[in-house]
Amino acid sequence: LASAGAAVVGARVAAADAGIGASNPDNWPEVVENWSGTHSCQVERILRPGSLADVQAIMREVGAEFKVRVMGSGLSPNGIALTDTNLLTLENMNRVINVDKKTKQVTVEAGALVGDVLEQLRAHGLTLQNHASINQQQIGGLTQVGAHGTGAAIPPCEEQIVAM
Repeated sequence: LASAGAAVVGARVAAADAGIGASNPDNWPEVVENWSGTHSCQVERILRPGSLADVQAIMREVGAEFKVRVMGSGLSPNGIALTDTNLLTLENMNRVINVDKKTKQVTVEAGALVGDVLEQLRAHGLTLQNHASINQQQIGGLTQVGAHGTGAAIPPCEEQIVAM
């Protein structure tokens, strides 16, 4: 599994003057809730870039002055990714860029959902060697949290990465 931009994040800039997928200021502050609904927060800005260039622009314009917290799909059962300031999400950096059937490798953006990756791999007669039980997790998160399936001989998900 090769992951393009997996160490980078996706976001929609809530600051209208930043010009990168501006949020609707009528909805501020936005309420963000984790997947299980056990934790929530009100954030000033949700940042959702669609490209590495967007992430770089956000970090120059927002990150230089304000704290930015990265959040994936919000699957954590605790509130560790939640903040009340600037929340950066990978949801718009979600493309499967390439499936190489010969090498059995896939290149994806960090915000691609496991379920979407599995669906595209299935079309090529491939699958992931291992993944967590919830397929709504983003690949970037899956590879960072020690996610695993079952079976003592199957390595954790991050061991599937061949390049970043």
